[in-house]
Amino acid sequence: MCSWQLDTGGVEEVVVIPLSDNIRKARKEYICEECNIPINIRDTYSHEVYISEGEIMQHRMCMVCRNIRDVLFCSWCYGLLMDDLRTEIVDGIDGIPEDLIAKLTPEARAKVCDMIEEYTEEEE
Repeated sequence: MCSWQLDTGGVEEVVVIPLSDNIRKARKEYICEECNIPINIRDTYSHEVYISEGEIMQHRMCMVCRNIRDVLFCSWCYGLLMDDLRTEIVDGIDGIPEDLIAKLTPEARAKVCDMIEEYTEEEE
């Protein structure tokens, strides 16, 4: 079970029709469309193809971002995962539940904890 349902703030939601969702090995370098970190040749990454507003689109993301999305979010906007996560860290009433953090892969857990630590340092 995920933690957050994205609040669209009254904005009309865009219907997305998934066509494929695959885990691939990179044959060339890509950039994660969530965290903007390179996906290097031979790295495993998530590749999704979908229809949005009548157009066929594709989305690539590193496995760390994929794990964060799958564990922590019920809904999201493509390309805004890190912004949504920062919003939850900053504005979340109770923070991220520890049981969900425990379900993250070690790499994803490190990324989330680093973001929490950065926010905590900014607040001091």
